[in-house]
Amino acid sequence: LEESIKLDLKGDILILEAHSASSGQAGDEKRKYSKEILLPSKVNPETEERTYKNGILEIKFKKAI
Repeated sequence: LEESIKLDLKGDILILEAHSASSGQAGDEKRKYSKEILLPSKVNPETEERTYKNGILEIKFKKAI
């Protein structure tokens, strides 16, 4: 779910973290995902645009001046 996705920006590195919890026959299952993405240049964090549609997260930033 979109609300379980956390973004953090440190310079030109975007850190994406997500977690989910589900109940199944084997009991409760918790999953975590973390990824650090090196961006091609520094960006302005205040220009973040985020859309989540059909399970696809799209993140846009404008380049820092």
